[in-house]
Amino acid sequence: MKNLKNQYRPNFDPHKAVETAAFFLFKANPTLNIVKLVKLMYLAERESLLQYNEPIFGDCLVSMQHGPVVSFIYNQINGDGEVYSQSIWNEWINAKENHNVSLHQNKYKLNLIDTLLLLSDSDIEILEKIWEKYGAMDTWRLRDLTHTQHIPEWEDPNGSSKPIDYQTLFVKNGKTKHEAEAIIHRLQKQADARSALNNNSIIHNNVAIK
Repeated sequence: MKNLKNQYRPNFDPHKAVETAAFFLFKANPTLNIVKLVKLMYLAERESLLQYNEPIFGDCLVSMQHGPVVSFIYNQINGDGEVYSQSIWNEWINAKENHNVSLHQNKYKLNLIDTLLLLSDSDIEILEKIWEKYGAMDTWRLRDLTHTQHIPEWEDPNGSSKPIDYQTLFVKNGKTKHEAEAIIHRLQKQADARSALNNNSIIHNNVAIK
C-alpha cells in the first residue's frame, strides 16, 4: 500500500487515530479481531465525512480484497507505519497476536472516555453510533457487509488494492460532483494552511536555536 502516498488526504492525525482505535477496543473489553477493528475505523471515518464533510483522523481510504480499509491504520497494526505515528500507536495498542489487537492494560484501567482528549463531541457521537450499529456483529458478517450496496464506494481490486478518493466517496453516496469538489477544495485549503503553519513553526524554532 506504499503506492498510495500521492492520493489526496487531509493530514493524517496519529493521535486522533489511536484514540479512535482505543475507543473501539475499550468497548470490546479490550480486544478485537484486526479485520473488525479496521472495518469499524473505516466506517467511523466514512460516517464523519458523509455527515460532517470532515474526517476524524484523515486516513487514506482503500479498496482491498476483504473490503474497504483505512490504510495507515492497517499499516500500523502490522508494524509498518511511519516511525512517529507508529510510536504513538505502540504507546496505546499491543502488537497483534493471533489476528487480534488489544489495548494496553494501563490504558484499559483508566476511564477511557475521559482520556480521549482530542476527539470532539461529534467524533464521540459518531463512534458511539458505529459501535451501536456494528459492535455486536461477527467479524466476517461485518466484512461481508462492506462488500454490498451499503458501501457503494468499494470496488473489487482484483487481488491488489485501489484508492477510494473523496470524490468517489461523496458522489457514490449522493452528493453532486460540484458539492464533492467544493468539500475537497475546502479540505485541501485547510491541509495547506496546517502545513504552512507547521513549516513556519519549524523555521522559527531553527532560527531561535541559532
